[in-house]
Amino acid sequence: MPLKVEIKAFGRIHLGLISLHHSGFRQNGGVGFMVEGLNISVSGSKSQTIDILDKRSKPLGAEELSDLRKTLLDVQRYLRIESGISIEIDGNILTHAGAGSGTAIRLASVEAYLILARREYDKRLAQQLSKRGGTSGVGIHGYFEGGFLLDLGVRARGQSFKPSSSSISPELPLLCKNSVMPNWEFLVALPQNLSCLTREQEQIFFSENLPFGESDTLETAHIALMGLQAAVMEKDFEIFCSALGMLQKSRWKATERAIHGTVLEELDLSLRNLGADAVAMSSLGPLLVVFGQSNVLNAITEQAKSLKIGVVRSLPQNSGRIVRILES
Repeated sequence: MPLKVEIKAFGRIHLGLISLHHSGFRQNGGVGFMVEGLNISVSGSKSQTIDILDKRSKPLGAEELSDLRKTLLDVQRYLRIESGISIEIDGNILTHAGAGSGTAIRLASVEAYLILARREYDKRLAQQLSKRGGTSGVGIHGYFEGGFLLDLGVRARGQSFKPSSSSISPELPLLCKNSVMPNWEFLVALPQNLSCLTREQEQIFFSENLPFGESDTLETAHIALMGLQAAVMEKDFEIFCSALGMLQKSRWKATERAIHGTVLEELDLSLRNLGADAVAMSSLGPLLVVFGQSNVLNAITEQAKSLKIGVVRSLPQNSGRIVRILES
C-alpha cells in the first residue's frame, strides 16, 4: 500500500495562443514546450483531512489554495474516497510568472491523490479531474508527455475568452502534435523589475482585448504550424528562432508584451545586442525564454545582475512528469 507519493512536474513555456476570434472552427489552441530547469515537487501522503502546504518563496494565494482544495474535495466525492490527503508543494516555479505552475500543481496533486487512494486512472481522467486546460492544452498534455506541443483548442461555441486560471471547459483541448524538442539549450529569464499579473488582472486583460479578427488567427496559425512546429520536426534552429521572433510581433503576443511596456522592450533589445538569436515571452509574462549559442548564453548569465534578471539555464524536457511511490 502506498504511504507517500512524490511527483516532480515541469514548467512550460507557452509561446502563444492561436485562435482568438469568433465564428471560427475552434477556439484558443496554443504552442509551447516543457522545460527541464523549471520544476514543481508535489508530495502527497494519506491524511484524515485535505491539507495543503506550499513551501515556495512565492506560494499560492488564498483563492488559489481554496480552488486546489475544492478540486481535491470534488475528486474525493466523485470517486468516493474515504481518506484525505496532505499535500506539500516545493520547487523553483513562481506563481503567475508564465511558467504553468498552476496546471502542474493541480495535476500532480490530483494524480498523487488517485495513486494514494489506489484508484485506476489514465491521463484523460486526471486531466478532467484537474479542471485545467480551459484555455490551452500545452500544460495538461505536456505534464504527461513533455516535448514541444501544438494543441488545437476546443470546438468554438461562442464562448467568452478567459485565461487558464479562471476557465473551465467541458471538453479537453485537442492535442494535434507532440514532438521531441531538439536539444537546444536556452535561458529562462525572470525580469526582477517586472511584476506578475494577478488572477484578476489576467481576467481583465482578456475581457478588454478579445476577441481579435480572423486575419490575426491566420497569421498566428501560419507562424505556429509552418514556422515553429516544422522547425522543431526538422531540427532547424535558425528557422525556429526566426519564427519565434515573428510570433512576438503577432497581434496577440504584441498585446501581451505591451503589458510590461518599455522595460520589457529595452531588456529584449539588450539581450539581442548580446547575441541572442531569439527572445520570447511566455504566456502573459514576465518570464522570458532566450535562445542563443553557448557563448552568448554564458555572456548573458554573467551579466544577469546588471540586466536585472534571474536566469536558469536549461534544456527541453521531453518525457513528462516523474512519479515516485513509497510503499509500506
